[in-house]
Amino acid sequence: MKMLSSLPGVKFGLMVGIGGVIPSQKNDIRLGDIVVGTLNSENHSDQENFDNCNEGNEEIRLERPDEEPCVHYGGIVSGNSVIRNTVMRDLLAQSCLCFEMKTAGLMNYSPCLVIWGIWDLCDMHKNDR
Repeated sequence: MKMLSSLPGVKFGLMVGIGGVIPSQKNDIRLGDIVVGTLNSENHSDQENFDNCNEGNEEIRLERPDEEPCVHYGGIVSGNSVIRNTVMRDLLAQSCLCFEMKTAGLMNYSPCLVIWGIWDLCDMHKNDR
């Protein structure tokens, strides 16, 4: 924040990082995809949950025609702790596409565009090591 006060010409920031996705057949966001945060995102109250998982707890999805990452636009929830609990994740997921832990404080000081690469599923398998 000291940087912003020393650079008065900076009016807008760009925050790029990695975040966790909420698995959903509706949004089909996968590891490696990109989520661009929006201020007014659609409410995803009919979000799918893990009821569609097979016995090995793997979500069955159709193959994409290519392996290129897709870009999604919607809400990004910013918090101060890692989400490993799938029940909590699914409750929070009703109004966002992904979770992250960096921009909550930054947004209080300066407007910024938030872009996240998806690298985990916000579940009990998440490991920061």
